[in-house]
Amino acid sequence: MTVELLEVFNSISGEVTPFYQGCLTTFVRVAGCNLYCDYCDTPHNKSLATGYEIPDMVDLVYTHYQKTGRLCITGGEPLLQMDAVIALIEAFPNCWIETNGTCDFTDLIGKVTLVTDYKLDEMRKTPPSFHFLKRTDFIKFVVCNEKDIGDAQKIQRAIQMTGCECNFAYSPIHEQMTVPSLFDILMKNPLPNTIINVQMHKYLGMK
Repeated sequence: MTVELLEVFNSISGEVTPFYQGCLTTFVRVAGCNLYCDYCDTPHNKSLATGYEIPDMVDLVYTHYQKTGRLCITGGEPLLQMDAVIALIEAFPNCWIETNGTCDFTDLIGKVTLVTDYKLDEMRKTPPSFHFLKRTDFIKFVVCNEKDIGDAQKIQRAIQMTGCECNFAYSPIHEQMTVPSLFDILMKNPLPNTIINVQMHKYLGMK
């Protein structure tokens, strides 16, 4: 089984994680995605990827992970290469997955922390798996205006009414919305377990 990777590197985690922003982290960036979001900053050209057999991938990740003790599996969309994801979460503790939310992650709930996007422009209804996310998981909304925030809050409220205890993170598109503006709008109708997600690594000029 060949896994297509864009890169493996160490940095700080600039976004929401179970270990908080700023933690030293090894990133495995998997190639390929089923979406083409305007704000995505990851190359979509799979010709930039390198193929690894799963044991070789695990060995490569270990050389980085032993220095950080934490692992983020990201992309692209990592769940398109599920065999690689399973191998990584079995090999490394202190692990989380960043997914765009359009691939079924039901079988991973409770086995690894999930940070899943909720694509406001893609999803017509909430996938059932979102309702079963755990307290250490996150649903992330990318927002650029007050309408986006209002739509996201309606979705958040509906999911929380089912008893879901996960966290909800609001990520502003910085060219279109400031963090203070996002804060002011969220405070008009505050909801529990709400986090403002700022890409701290970008503010610091880090990868």
